[in-house]
Amino acid sequence: MKAATRSRQTCNRMKGNLCRSEETRGEEIASGLRMERRRRERDLTRRELRSSTRCEAAETSSRLKNFRQSAPRIFRSR
Repeated sequence: MKAATRSRQTCNRMKGNLCRSEETRGEEIASGLRMERRRRERDLTRRELRSSTRCEAAETSSRLKNFRQSAPRIFRSR
């Protein structure tokens, strides 16, 4: 019984895909590619930030520490 239901659903899904116009399908593919490109770019920038030199990281952390010390109590960590 379950197998018949599954094949019917698959068939309906395939029909749905066939009914959609080529233009719509093309737009969906293009949109997917754009999303993929954005994700890759985002990951790349994160990787670059992560792999920045230790010197830069130390500089940033010391700058942050100085800011926390000079900043009002609100910004200070616990």
